Amino acid sequence: MALLFATYWTIAVSILYLWQGDQQSTFYSTDQVEMFSNIERLFRDGVTFSIESLLGQRYMVSIPAFAMTYVGIEPLLAYKFIQALCALVLVIVVHSWTKSYGYVTPTWVYGLVIGPSILLNSILALRDTVLAAGVATLFLQRSVTLRALALMVLFGLRPQLGVVCTVGVISGKFLSLRSKPILLACSGLASFGVGAQLFQLGALIISSNSPDIAPFMSQAGIARLLTSLVGLQIFTVDPDTVSLGLHLLIPLRLLFFDTWLIPIGFLLALLLSNSAVKAHWRLGGSLFVALTTYFGVASQTDMTSSRQTLPFYATAGLVAWVLLMQPKVEERHAITRPMRPSGQRKVPVLHHLRAES
Repeated sequence: MALLFATYWTIAVSILYLWQGDQQSTFYSTDQVEMFSNIERLFRDGVTFSIESLLGQRYMVSIPAFAMTYVGIEPLLAYKFIQALCALVLVIVVHSWTKSYGYVTPTWVYGLVIGPSILLNSILALRDTVLAAGVATLFLQRSVTLRALALMVLFGLRPQLGVVCTVGVISGKFLSLRSKPILLACSGLASFGVGAQLFQLGALIISSNSPDIAPFMSQAGIARLLTSLVGLQIFTVDPDTVSLGLHLLIPLRLLFFDTWLIPIGFLLALLLSNSAVKAHWRLGGSLFVALTTYFGVASQTDMTSSRQTLPFYATAGLVAWVLLMQPKVEERHAITRPMRPSGQRKVPVLHHLRAES
């Protein structure tokens, strides 16, 4: 899998350079221009310790890229290397989590988790691949150190994402959405409202202006929530923020299938799964709360796009696969497990072993 990804990544990066040349820094997004500016500031001013610089200059990726320039790697390629390494970290985190439960993960699951959107962002040197690795580490890893590091990365690159993931992790300690569609709907609406108010609170902290009551409970707000849940934000996005029309956006969505297949699969898994593993339900519930809270934050801006929720896709795709496939795994194991005669009392396995010895 790693070799396949490295081959694809190298070919894709080469094609992008031959196609766009030096203009690739402005291709698709202006994030690359901001990254160049961050490295220039590091050359000029060094590392400065202030809230504005820690959040605005994205030290979590700009400092490693800055260090790579000293060994002869150009800044944009350095950023791309960082994204590629984070995509591999994402694969390792997913593999270690599934292995801890004894699951054999098919190759196509990795293709879904590390889908075309993640691959595109890695070759474009965008920060979303790092964020996806951070979200997966926070929700899937058990190590407190790794989870704390992931949270630092999230807060350092996109503070609002760090906040909503913290809300999701805390809610997972108390919330289980197993076979409870009404609770799922209520928690989704509540989290959406909390996210909208968190945005207003953040605006108060940053600008010291009194926040307005966010009108999140409106027809437009509910429509954006519902389309975001199934990955169809293209139908409710502000036309002033996207220059492409629906005649181009729809074919692009079909090409980047993970932007709609994973959200739909994740929602169906929470509604239809019969999995008996409580930990999986808590994981799904905490991720759902974090996701809908983030939708609430994004609803207060003009930018409700699939890229805003891309960091959740890898973890949500994995949870969807586990919740939908786990019942089949249990049924297969039940077939091979010896059946007890009717009315016979269940005897612990340890007693059987003692009797045989």
